[in-house]
Amino acid sequence: MKKVVTVAMVSVGTMIGAGYASGQEIVAFFGGSPSLLVPAVCGLIMFALTACLLAVGARVGDDANAVMFGRLSFVVDAVMLLNALIVLSAMIAGMNELMADMTGAPLPFGLMLAAAGVIVLRRGNDGLRAANTLIVPLIVIVMTLTCTSVPLSPGSPDLSALPSCFTYVSMNLLLSAGVLVRQGKMTRREILLSSALSSVIISALMALICCALPAAASSDMPMLSVARGSQTLYVLFALCLAVSIFTTLLSALALPREWGLKRGQP
Repeated sequence: MKKVVTVAMVSVGTMIGAGYASGQEIVAFFGGSPSLLVPAVCGLIMFALTACLLAVGARVGDDANAVMFGRLSFVVDAVMLLNALIVLSAMIAGMNELMADMTGAPLPFGLMLAAAGVIVLRRGNDGLRAANTLIVPLIVIVMTLTCTSVPLSPGSPDLSALPSCFTYVSMNLLLSAGVLVRQGKMTRREILLSSALSSVIISALMALICCALPAAASSDMPMLSVARGSQTLYVLFALCLAVSIFTTLLSALALPREWGLKRGQP
């Protein structure tokens, strides 16, 4: 059961970055008042794809790309590495912007966070799991408190938003894929339970965000604007954004690290 929870937390932590936690991603993909149909469909898609990735990892391990793509695996490796570097750059920039807004100090907060990530990943996959298992529950609590601090208003069902559910989940799982296939041997039951737990958490939080968005959908960071109603909640949510950035940054750092280790680099 411990492995089920830790793998689920890694999956959730990889997906919940600054864009998800702040509501920016959801507004960009689904507008300012999405219906509850959106998180329900996204949750189902995420469950299916997460289970597939964990099953592939359990069967073939770290060489999943080589097994599935053969001679073209270097292309897939390069695309995933490029994506990880782009996400890493975005997380560093996001951390700089967030902390500069909170403190007014022009310090390299993003690089400091990246250095902390390197230290955590010295323990490899164990460090990644431990960090996410500690941080993700805190993110869930703070995001729930923030969303429920305003009247919740679900949008009307709109079937035209359904195609965006596939692109939204696919975008988020592009980074998660390289991490999930490295979670080692798992039984079919563990795979299904981990996939279900991570999907339920992501879709439940997404449902709360969708219902809270009408309160501040026009803001650049809607959920941060929602949190401004209380100074305490604002500070908590800003810290929630910071640790959300950190969990995604960890996954972005883990891929280049594993890619280098497989090739005998330090």
